[in-house]
Amino acid sequence: MKLKSTLVISALATAALSHAVIATTSTTATGPEDFTWVYVGRVGSASGVAVGPHSVLTVQHISATDFVLGGVTYHKTGAVDAPNLNGTHTDLRMITVAETLPGWYELGQSPVAGSGVTMVGYGATGKVAASGDYYTDITGMGTRRAGDNKIDGTVKIDGWGVANYAYLHSVGEASLAAGDSGGGWFDSTGRLIGINSFIFNDTDWTGGTPTPPDKLNDFGFASFNKNGWTWSGEYGGQHYDIDIAPGTAYFGSGAIDVTNDEVRRWAFQNGAVPEPASLSVLGLGALALMRRRKS
Repeated sequence: MKLKSTLVISALATAALSHAVIATTSTTATGPEDFTWVYVGRVGSASGVAVGPHSVLTVQHISATDFVLGGVTYHKTGAVDAPNLNGTHTDLRMITVAETLPGWYELGQSPVAGSGVTMVGYGATGKVAASGDYYTDITGMGTRRAGDNKIDGTVKIDGWGVANYAYLHSVGEASLAAGDSGGGWFDSTGRLIGINSFIFNDTDWTGGTPTPPDKLNDFGFASFNKNGWTWSGEYGGQHYDIDIAPGTAYFGSGAIDVTNDEVRRWAFQNGAVPEPASLSVLGLGALALMRRRKS
């Protein structure tokens, strides 16, 4: 079993260091503040995305609190956690706020591997190490930042849900870190396609023994993986044969896929506003139900 297929993940929990989207090509400066994705706000010390006039989509592994957007506090009146979707726990939560939000994002359609994505979130950031092959000096928090990468694929992770993932291939590409939880991934049309949930390191283990001795650096680009990485053995009752070729990307970010059919249905039922085409489909479904009831 290849470890790459399992995505050994770490939640972007606020109990850990609180970082934000990292995307820069500088060894001296972090990425700039974002002024574009104005409906991505704060949920506690993490993030959330407005998806309806009173609805904010975020993740379950952070606290459900008020939503702060543009310096204005929108007071939480309720929260609904996603049930098991696609046969597994799904790390999503919909928060309802009392006041009307100034705007929101529609959910997009299923992305394909290789398509571009913009990651948006709050917290701290970093810069490029002097060696040029990883992000370092990850400090500070509280600023919204955005960065671009591309989707490498989609996978269902038991206990997390169906997720899109993007590796950190090279300098300048975006990576999530702790505190970005609940922020968003957006496609080229500006629609929301994912909610920030986790980071992963294909050479990492999340506790227990044995611990492979040559774990590659978190926030490392593919170039950091100069010699490759191999390990074979038993862990947690599962046998692993890990073989990551030199120069291969191994560290990445994941977002719960909100283009997934089951996730979309749950989101629309709990306050997300569908785009007009989806509204038409929902309307036809309601009409068909009415006809069945009359017959």
